[in-house]
Amino acid sequence: MQKRWMQNAFHFFVATAGLLGSSAIMAETIQPHCAYLPIDINQYGKQPFQNPPDIRAQNGSLDTTMTVQYTDAATTTLGGCPLKLRTYNGQLVGPTLRVGQGDVINLMLKNRLPVETPNEIQAQFEQENQNAYLDTTPASFNTTNMHYHGMHVSPVGNSDNVLLAIPPQSDLRYEVKVPADHPVGSYWYHAHAHGSTAIQVGSGMAGALIVEDNPETIPAALKAANVNEKIFVLQTILYDQEGELNNITSLFPGPSNPTPENCNAQGAMDTWHCSRRHITINGQIVPIITMKRGEVQRWRLIDTAFRESVFFAVEGTRPA
Repeated sequence: MQKRWMQNAFHFFVATAGLLGSSAIMAETIQPHCAYLPIDINQYGKQPFQNPPDIRAQNGSLDTTMTVQYTDAATTTLGGCPLKLRTYNGQLVGPTLRVGQGDVINLMLKNRLPVETPNEIQAQFEQENQNAYLDTTPASFNTTNMHYHGMHVSPVGNSDNVLLAIPPQSDLRYEVKVPADHPVGSYWYHAHAHGSTAIQVGSGMAGALIVEDNPETIPAALKAANVNEKIFVLQTILYDQEGELNNITSLFPGPSNPTPENCNAQGAMDTWHCSRRHITINGQIVPIITMKRGEVQRWRLIDTAFRESVFFAVEGTRPA
């Protein structure tokens, strides 16, 4: 049967939770299909569901390289809008990392975002300094790192250390040792450099991290359901009318300020609730899944959204 996906189910707020502030609309040129208007789902959604690409550990080690870079606006769009957003490997969703208990993640993270000028960094700092209810220090939107969210691993050195800073045009090799008794299950990774977390995760810099089932203890029914497993990385990718995200205050307002009813009065059209952007799954808008009658699949839901209650629903089912 065919299954269409609207919106998912959990309340989740990334690093900007608790922040509140007015979001200034920045002067911009409206690119085609980038205006703050509803997206035509029939035209730009309802394509076959695609899992993110897999990267699997082999012989106890997951060895890979990931690159932080802008998307190519000539080839990457949402709702018809050409996008220039900070991403992993130039894609709107990060690859799924798959490890086993006792494995080691050897990940080279290359930051290929451009180096900002001191004036650009100061302007970015002032965005936060004038709007966020917290102590801020000058930080670069193009500086990054990686957090292995939910993992029971070391938080120091070049492991899951959120205090690391990888400036533009530099690299860092992560070595994350997964304990032999680590719980199996669904986790996720995302950018977590202080001062740029919201703007990078809000651009789609996140992905699934799976600690695989123990092959000696996994139930037969679950093993069968894994054959056509689906990964749902639920996203609220925000972009302005130029297809970019450079105003961090767009991510600050709380759930009740602004509201869709008072966007113009608040001067906050570039915030999530006012922008008319659409929740995505793996960078797709309302993708379609086709299943055989009686088929059972395992679905892993990873909520990376900010400022949104995501309601997950199946609709339009019909016999294949």
